[in-house]
Amino acid sequence: MVRGFSRGLVLTVALGVSGAAHAHEFIVKPGAMTVQAGAELQVTGLSTHIFLISQELEAPKDVRIGLYAAGKRADIAVRPNERTLAYDGTMTAPSSGTFIVTGMRLPQIWATTPEG
Repeated sequence: MVRGFSRGLVLTVALGVSGAAHAHEFIVKPGAMTVQAGAELQVTGLSTHIFLISQELEAPKDVRIGLYAAGKRADIAVRPNERTLAYDGTMTAPSSGTFIVTGMRLPQIWATTPEG
């Protein structure tokens, strides 16, 4: 169980980093490496240029954090934390087996030219 969850966690971090490889990372950090079925797990969405140190807070509409288990994805409700510049949420572990916590920052326009 622990080994499977650890693999899932590593995959989640790898996917989070690879999906936002525009010199700007969005990472989902779980509050624990192992959790029992039905237990609450804290998750934090970090927007960073320095690994695991959140530096800015995107608009809530641009952030998606979810849970992938048994072939289905479900959103995890998160709220912005102005003090830590991160998104905080809580989820209930669906099982003691492997599940994946996902995170995504939607595409954003960082600059425009006079031509658009």
